[in-house]
Amino acid sequence: MTFALDISVPSITMVQGKTFEPDVSSWREFLWMVPNTFNRWLTSEEYKTDLIKRQINNLRELPEKWDGQYAQPVSVVAAQAAATITYLVSGDYAHLAQFFPLPNGGIQVEWFIDGNELEIEIDEMGSAYVTSVDNKGKLLFELEFTLIKTDVIKQIQREVDRLSSMLDKK
Repeated sequence: MTFALDISVPSITMVQGKTFEPDVSSWREFLWMVPNTFNRWLTSEEYKTDLIKRQINNLRELPEKWDGQYAQPVSVVAAQAAATITYLVSGDYAHLAQFFPLPNGGIQVEWFIDGNELEIEIDEMGSAYVTSVDNKGKLLFELEFTLIKTDVIKQIQREVDRLSSMLDKK
C-alpha cells in the first residue's frame, strides 16, 4: 500500500487559522540535482520531498504486529506529521534523516552524526517530542512541540544545520 503524503510547503495552514511560513532563504533549491527512475532531473527540493515520502511510505507498509508482538501500523496522522516536520527542519539535509517505526503507530526521525543525536518522536496522534544530545551525552534540549511553535521549529532547524555542517568539514 502506497500512501501519498501531502507535504506541500512553503506554507502550512494550521487548525487555529495561523499560517507557518518556513525560512527557505538557506535552501539551495537548484544546487543538488539527481536523476530519478523516470530519467527526469529533480531539484533538491523535489528530491527532498521524494526521499521523505519514500521512507515514510515504506514504514506505512508495515503490517500490524510488525515487531512480532503488539506493534501497530504507522498511523496516517504520524506519517503526515513526520513528513511535514522533517521537510521543514531539514533544509538541504533530508538525506541525513533516518526514519524508524514506533510500536504505538508513531515514527521516530533521527539525525546521528559523530556521536551527536537529534531525535524527533511523533506518536500515533501526531504529538511531537524532540531531544538533542551532544557527543559527550549532554542534553542540549528536550521539548514537546507543534508546528505552531515556530521558535522550536527554527531551533530544530539550526540543530540539523549544525549537525550537517560537521559532515561538510570532513
